[in-house]
This record gives sequence, C-alpha cells and structure tokens, in this order.
Amino acid sequence: NLIITSNGGNLLTGVTVNGDLNLSASSARTKIAGGTTFPTAHLSGLSTSLGFAPGQTLSSTVLFEGAGGTRAVEMDGTTGAFTIGATGVIRTAAGFTGDGQIGGAFQFGGAMTLTNDGLISSQVNARTITINPTNFANTGTLEAINGGILTIIPTATWTNGGTINVGAAPSIVNLGGTLNATG
Repeated sequence: NLIITSNGGNLLTGVTVNGDLNLSASSARTKIAGGTTFPTAHLSGLSTSLGFAPGQTLSSTVLFEGAGGTRAVEMDGTTGAFTIGATGVIRTAAGFTGDGQIGGAFQFGGAMTLTNDGLISSQVNARTITINPTNFANTGTLEAINGGILTIIPTATWTNGGTINVGAAPSIVNLGGTLNATG
C-alpha cells in the first residue's frame, strides 16, 4: 500500500501503483496526473480527497470509508474534464458514516466536467454521495441501494443515457439541476 499524507503538494504523475492508495490520515490528499493507475483508493480519513488532472480517466475503485466527515473526488485545482471509465467505480463501503462528494471544490477545486461510464453507488444506509460538477454526463450506472442516498446537482446541465437504479426504501436518488434525458 502507498500511504498518502495530509500535504497539499502530494502528486502522483505517470505512476503505476501496484498496491492500494491509503488515505487514512485526516485531510490526506493527492493530485493524480499523467495516467497514474492504482487498484483501489481507500478514502478513510476525515476530509480526504483525490484531485484529478484534466483528461484523467479512473479505471479502478475509489472507496469512501471510515467515520464521519467528507470524502471527495475532484479536480486538481484546474478546470477540466474527468472520466470514470467503464471499469471505474466510486462507492461507499460498509461501515462508512460520512458523506461523499464528486465534482465540487473541496481540498483542491477547479470546475469539473464529469463523464460517468462506470459505477457511482451509494450503498450505506443514510449516507449520501453528492455529484456536483459543473456539467455531468452519465452513460454508466448511478445507484442508491441498501438505504443509500445519491444526490445529483450539477451547477449547469446534465444528461443521462445510462442507468439510474434506486433500491428499496429508504434508498433515495435526488435529481437536481437541468436534466436533458437521452435514455
């Protein structure tokens, strides 16, 4: 495992990490650039974040884990596009008691145009993942199951040509912003 600390200057660029990324320290964060790959990123510390450089594609798993606070996937401080690839997953993990955010400014900032070709899944009862980039296109799967909550509120517009799954109550999907449904 590669342990990521709470340093705003952390950067992984052009790296293939053969173990998992472990963000267990409070405010642990790193920027991801240059096609960096890893099997799984565990965002378990309070206020942890991955900041992706424009043009990056996530083809692995990001888990929101641990107690309390916010976990975030955002841009690296630069405005740009970020893609969750067909094999990419961002989800909550069993025992998570915080909330997740994808797209909004948290540790780094930068307006995001997000394309989801993979899976974004809120799987823990009463825990929310908020998708709030500037623009959002879903051609993959969005879901709230096991009582999870998924809130989609881009600041501009979004399109859905993919799938939105809502599990049995109390699972919730909140749709916000301006939706241009294509599927």
